[in-house]
Amino acid sequence: MDCINAEIDKELELIDLESTNSDHDYSDDEQLLDDSEFKLEKEKENKWLDLFLEKTSQQNQKYQELISDAQDVLDQVADNVKTASTCLNKDENVCHIKDVPHDTENLTTDETSHHIDDVITSKAHEVRDGDVIDFKISDDSGLDVVKLTTTGDKVNNITAFNTEEYLLHDEEFSSKVTNDCDDLLVQIESIESDRVAREQSLNEAVQNELSLLRNLQLEQMKLKDARDKNAAISIQRFYRGYMARKVYGTILANKILESRQQRSMERVRKIEMEMQRKREEQLKLEQIKKEKEECLRRLEEEKLMKEKEQKAEEE
Repeated sequence: MDCINAEIDKELELIDLESTNSDHDYSDDEQLLDDSEFKLEKEKENKWLDLFLEKTSQQNQKYQELISDAQDVLDQVADNVKTASTCLNKDENVCHIKDVPHDTENLTTDETSHHIDDVITSKAHEVRDGDVIDFKISDDSGLDVVKLTTTGDKVNNITAFNTEEYLLHDEEFSSKVTNDCDDLLVQIESIESDRVAREQSLNEAVQNELSLLRNLQLEQMKLKDARDKNAAISIQRFYRGYMARKVYGTILANKILESRQQRSMERVRKIEMEMQRKREEQLKLEQIKKEKEECLRRLEEEKLMKEKEQKAEEE
């Protein structure tokens, strides 16, 4: 028994040395399970990142739409702000408004009003004696020039040109356009600042999420290494237990086989002894029976001899 224990200890020491010198020893089933778990975790991370990027792109698209809407409003206001120059048609006595080319980014409302004043002042001196020109500001922020045809007795009514009213309307229009532009600029600045702030917050959130993702990946790697080590230790423990059970099982099986053989031999020996005993008893009984028969025969012979002797004596 001591020799068997020594051999078992040697086998366990060899198993420990092989497990310490070798790298991670995994079975094929466990490796496939690890690969499937890694693929599932990778797919979850990709889905989460795609969802985050989709939400970020949608928010950025909303900001771009707000900025484009504000730019459209600015373009519409700039289109409505037009400078005009008048030209006097001496043949038909009609004065028309001509649009002056403008740059929506460089032309201001003050320059527009000054340009209109210069054009009207220069063209007013060209009006003939028989015509009176009435300048009015229409509701659509445009300048309408209406020709009033007069007769010779209304020549002196040229002073009816209401310069003060025009200047008042021009100032109101200029102030209105200026206020609208200022309001739009304020709205655009607020939208832009809001966009920048939200973009910064989104960038910060992205950085935080990325750092969190990196930390989670590091933690996952640590947990995976710990799991691998625990798996290796478990495999070694199970293997050692398996080898020990295998050795002890072999020894126990041999002992059981030997005991069964011994018991079967003992049973055979007992049966043989019982049969031998029965044979001996049978022989003894037969011998006793023979002796008894012999005795009876002798007794019969003696009895016959006695009867013969008695008959002989009687004769």
